[in-house]
Amino acid sequence: MSHLLPITTPAALDQMASISAINAPHVLPLFRAVRAGVIELVIPSRETGWRFLRQVGQARRPALVLIGDDPNFARPVGPAGWRCARRLPAWVNAALVHGTGGAAEHYQAAVDGALAHRRLVMIETDSVHVAAWVALFRDRMPVLVLHPPPGMPHPAPPKPGTVN
Repeated sequence: MSHLLPITTPAALDQMASISAINAPHVLPLFRAVRAGVIELVIPSRETGWRFLRQVGQARRPALVLIGDDPNFARPVGPAGWRCARRLPAWVNAALVHGTGGAAEHYQAAVDGALAHRRLVMIETDSVHVAAWVALFRDRMPVLVLHPPPGMPHPAPPKPGTVN
């Protein structure tokens, strides 16, 4: 089983973009680039092995692999919790480790990075796991790291009195 999220038709892509527009509008640059035929976007699950990289490697367009090791998806686990993580550094040419709140310009930077490097991985993670993800890639390729200001964790803890 591949455990990949297949988005193979314009209608399915438009549906994903509509959902993102409501829940995570900052991610829209990724879906717009895919819809325009500029990049391939692959979103593996934690259980996805590395073999999907062969299929993506045959694509004519630049590829962006989006790893959702982020509190918005599930409890972050770092690279040790992702089956494909061990093989990613040998396959991608650049990495963006995103350990802060989302902004559309961050996701546009990922698209631009995929266009510039042909194969890019974007890791969405929390502050606790940023260093582990950076360590996985830093000796092999350029790594852009986005993190909150010093002393501010991601995700930010709730303000006192806002949690019932």
